[in-house]
Amino acid sequence: MSDVNGSGGGSSFRTMDINEVGRALMDLHEQIVSRNSRIEITSGDGSGQRSVIISKAELQSLEQALEILSDSEGVRAMAESLSKLCAQVEHHDDAQRQQHTTLAHAQ
Repeated sequence: MSDVNGSGGGSSFRTMDINEVGRALMDLHEQIVSRNSRIEITSGDGSGQRSVIISKAELQSLEQALEILSDSEGVRAMAESLSKLCAQVEHHDDAQRQQHTTLAHAQ
């Protein structure tokens, strides 16, 4: 068994032989669900075949991300909304800086 740190928010990714998985399935299920981790299972016969067990919550999150990314019009609309929001925040920050500078000069 080997542990690899994942890039997704501190989740971990483990690789295990199928024989190890069979002996520890209940514990692995609890670990996957509670720690948002992933387990990669190797075939154990040297064929190189692998599978991955992830939590249902992570699967749903990945499916939702794929759905969003596959809707190019929706992604474009989100990008425009984020750009507008950033512009509003920058304008607000500039106004606050100007107000702070004006107050500092008045004192």
